[in-house]
Amino acid sequence: MMSSDQLMLHEKVMQHEALTHTLTMTGLLVHKAAQATDGILQKKIDEINKVNFKNRKHQEQLKGAILTLGTRELTGQEPDQGIWGQAEDAIAAIKGAFGGITD
Repeated sequence: MMSSDQLMLHEKVMQHEALTHTLTMTGLLVHKAAQATDGILQKKIDEINKVNFKNRKHQEQLKGAILTLGTRELTGQEPDQGIWGQAEDAIAAIKGAFGGITD
C-alpha cells in the first residue's frame, strides 16, 4: 500500500501517523498499568517510556507534515502557518471542545 500509487502522499503519511498513534497509546496504557501496581513494574518499563516519548514527538512531526502535504494536495496552496492561522486553529479547537460539552 505504501509503495503503490493508490494513495496520495498525505494519505501515506496519515497511515504512518495512525501506526505511530497506536504505538504511543499502547505505551501509555502499559505505563498506566505499571502505575496501578504501585510502582512495582515502573523500573521494568522505563525503556518503554523512552520509546513512547520518542513516538509522541514523531507523531507531532507527522501531524505537521499531514497538514502541509494535505493542504497542498487538496487546494494547490500552502497552508497558513502564520500567527493568525494558528489563532484560527486554536479558536476552532475551543469551539469544538465547547460544542462537544454542550451537545
